[in-house]
Amino acid sequence: MSVEALVICFWGLEDVAAGEVAELLGEKRFRVVGRGRVVFECSPEEFLTLNLGCRALLRVLVYGGACRVSLGKEGLDEVYRAVREFEWCELFDESFTFAVRTARHGGHSYTSIDVNRVAGQAVVDYFNGRIKVDLRNPDVVVRCYVIDDLFYFGVDTSGASLHKRGYRVYNHPAPLNPVLASCMLRLSRWRCGRSLLDPMCGSGTILIEAGMMALGIPPGSFRRSYPLVRLKPFSGLDVGEELARLRERMSKGRCSPELYGVDVSPKHIQGAVLNAARAGVHTIDFTVGDFLEVYGRYSVDYMVSNPPFGYRSGRRGRIAELYRRLSAALVECVHEGVCVISEAGVAGVFEEELGKHMELAERRVVPYGGLQTKILYFKP
Repeated sequence: MSVEALVICFWGLEDVAAGEVAELLGEKRFRVVGRGRVVFECSPEEFLTLNLGCRALLRVLVYGGACRVSLGKEGLDEVYRAVREFEWCELFDESFTFAVRTARHGGHSYTSIDVNRVAGQAVVDYFNGRIKVDLRNPDVVVRCYVIDDLFYFGVDTSGASLHKRGYRVYNHPAPLNPVLASCMLRLSRWRCGRSLLDPMCGSGTILIEAGMMALGIPPGSFRRSYPLVRLKPFSGLDVGEELARLRERMSKGRCSPELYGVDVSPKHIQGAVLNAARAGVHTIDFTVGDFLEVYGRYSVDYMVSNPPFGYRSGRRGRIAELYRRLSAALVECVHEGVCVISEAGVAGVFEEELGKHMELAERRVVPYGGLQTKILYFKP
């Protein structure tokens, strides 16, 4: 049995996500149907593999369909028709409860709540009124996306976003999304057997994700809810069996990674140690200190980091100076590759300063946290 999957990833990193999917499942015919939205066919077992083993995805859905919609109120009629035509009984029946969640972007004459109402009515009408809505604790979540004049929808198989790995016991005030961290590691070309440094590591997300990759720990190891097994095509799947299979497969190329993390905050380093221990990564050398003062201690292959952004008023001048000093230090102690993420307005400092000594091999514009950011990868 084959089912179409709609996977959600970071806009601008669709190829990175597709590349990891291909590594896990083999070659697929990928279709990008929207910003950060990719569709392909896979088996029910592969849906479980994606939810448990893919580091570059935010969510996995059973694809319902897509259509163009008007920006005016008539767009709601188009949403209704698209949702009403889907064969919902192939996934669940009227004994289930459901809810609709909508993400919308663009200048529409209707709101996300309007889309929820109309799409929900379409599902109720499909079942001739015999299915109930439960907004608090539904058995099934139908997710709708309205991006300008494009509407697409599907049934959620992930539950909580896949970036919620389950290993964080300490929350940094501005934590990096683990999915984005994993994508940066892939873009950096870092691999097991090469040393890796994060000079401003915060709560350790980048290094923990690298450690889990190197040690063969599936990203879904610590999640406790797997809603896909409620749906008809997936009801016979064994989560524990698939996790064991993934661990065995991922552990074949495992190594003990050489990972270094530095941060000026003792609190953040203490939290990073706790997070790493919860994730089962015990090989990170965390140090409290100002990297700009201690960088002479390090000689590493790769650096991947999320240094402080400079979007707050009055801070850009200080952030630019920090980036200049950081660039000079990295040129001295990193030998194979540097990957950083920065708010787009000040990323040019890295491009200018690191660009004097290294080749800018990759530049990605990625919307993140309401900001336009750039991921930059430099190689000697």
